[in-house]
Amino acid sequence: MINREIKFRGFDNENKQWVYGYYTKLPDGATKFDYIISDIDGSLTKFYIEDIKTIGQYTGLKDKNGKEIYEGDIVKSSIHDKLWVVEYRTDTEYVGFVLKEIGEDYISTFTSWRDVEVIGNIYENPELLKINK
Repeated sequence: MINREIKFRGFDNENKQWVYGYYTKLPDGATKFDYIISDIDGSLTKFYIEDIKTIGQYTGLKDKNGKEIYEGDIVKSSIHDKLWVVEYRTDTEYVGFVLKEIGEDYISTFTSWRDVEVIGNIYENPELLKINK
């Protein structure tokens, strides 16, 4: 089991930037957006996330360059000439973060992926989702 910091990221449309911190989900039917709370210079700041699909959890892992890996990231392995999407799964076969090969149903757990590099994410780089097809 991986001990990891529980944090999230989401895209703040107002400031056109990714924000990182704690995720607060509003109750169903609420009129405001979910938000990420970040500690910025010792004070908590609330960033409303208009598109909640951009909210992704930190996996607790870093890529080969030391960059944090989040749900929704697109990664490339130096061993395989394929691109993968980081997903959180809760189906009967997998529970936790996995790599899903783009264009395929193939899933790999992180235990076999020590050499991945984050090259984008599914929100800012949707063109990468067509690479393996």
